[in-house]
Amino acid sequence: MYSDYAINNIRLFKEKSDAKIYAGILPPVSYRNALFLNNEVPGIRLAQKLLDDIKQAGFADEQAVAYVIPWRLQKKALKYADGIYLMLPFGKINVAAQFFDEFN
Repeated sequence: MYSDYAINNIRLFKEKSDAKIYAGILPPVSYRNALFLNNEVPGIRLAQKLLDDIKQAGFADEQAVAYVIPWRLQKKALKYADGIYLMLPFGKINVAAQFFDEFN
């Protein structure tokens, strides 16, 4: 989940169903990885602002920027979703640590 559009889809689904829904996040680890997710993985669409912010950050900071925006979107998503499904990119455990630090 990488955009307000995706959050709205969760809201619309919850209005019509009492099924549990979990907002999924797979944080991109770089600009190149973000482009791959956006262009090659069906159903994943990153907001253009996220792509632009990651690209502008440069190599040293792109991973940090790539994490910040999806985390903020997850906070919005929890208004409608029953939980969050965190997918760790390339088995990077530090991503989970950053995630839980952000939400605690």
